[in-house]
Amino acid sequence: MQHITGLSDILSKHQYTIIASDVYGVLHDGANPYPYSRECLKKLHDHNLETILLSNSSRLGHILADDLERKYGIDKTTYKRVLSSGDVTRQFLQNCLDQMLNSSPSNDHSNTVDCSATMLLKNTSRPLSPQEFTQNHLKTGRFHLIGTKEYHEPLYEHLAPHIKPVPLDCKDDIDFVLVGLLTNLPHQPESVDINDPDSVRQHYQIYLKQCLSKDVPLVIANPDVYAPNGMNSDGTQRLVVCPGFIAELYQEMGGKVLYFGKPFATIYRYLLSDVEQQQQQQQVSRVLCIGDNISTDVLGARQAGLDVALILGGIHNISTTDNESITSQVDQLCTKYQSPKPTYTMQYLQF
Repeated sequence: MQHITGLSDILSKHQYTIIASDVYGVLHDGANPYPYSRECLKKLHDHNLETILLSNSSRLGHILADDLERKYGIDKTTYKRVLSSGDVTRQFLQNCLDQMLNSSPSNDHSNTVDCSATMLLKNTSRPLSPQEFTQNHLKTGRFHLIGTKEYHEPLYEHLAPHIKPVPLDCKDDIDFVLVGLLTNLPHQPESVDINDPDSVRQHYQIYLKQCLSKDVPLVIANPDVYAPNGMNSDGTQRLVVCPGFIAELYQEMGGKVLYFGKPFATIYRYLLSDVEQQQQQQQVSRVLCIGDNISTDVLGARQAGLDVALILGGIHNISTTDNESITSQVDQLCTKYQSPKPTYTMQYLQF
């Protein structure tokens, strides 16, 4: 594990050609862009390095790119594309529909990549293909959406009329729950506070028990448990609770949970396939991942055999400049999340 000030310390020495960067906690904190992130993307582009933004967002990549430009001034011309957990979730659901209709997949490149989910059940993990999911779970074509139509309709609108959402208070049987964003459930005495884990736990507990009693799987479009969300009034970092939190609750109850984003294998298969498509006429490319979360970004990259730079100023909020203290804190977090160590650490994304 090497402590670096900026990417220029390592890029030429290690011949990286592709940068796969996280978004939340690396480019922005949920409220404002980080100090050097936009400048860094531009300099990477100017040095002919291709950047792919690798996000656990439940939104589709091209929609997320528009938001990044509008909200944070992140120029779309400074990177190649956004590959999101939402993109991969959508492709999985499309392949399930193809299985239902016994139709052949399109010739789109994305269909050549194995989009099997990672299913976690009772502390065991295994791939789950669209074919198996369709055979075992798609009976009625109905599902619940935990999220908003505005944000998440692009994940499922192409499935109608064969697979479509029904209201959360609908008593009919459903095949699965698509979780994209934590929102208020109907008929609850209090609104959920997504900045308070206890509030989220209490709000969702009865609903999850009902799902468990009917063996309904959760399809998690964003596996993050927490994400940065600006700063509190006292200057401390504020975190927002994400879909991965209720996924973990459901797993603890004994429920089935399907994942697609970091640290799970599906999104890295898409990343590396995309890289290979672009580099097939050149020498083998070398990818450097960048992220702020050891449990997702570091673990996922290392499991995929890729180098990764950990951003210290993101979700873990490690602010010391003492290398020994950085090493100690990162080691403790790697032990906590059962992750290999990052290749590099840096305070913020900068060139």
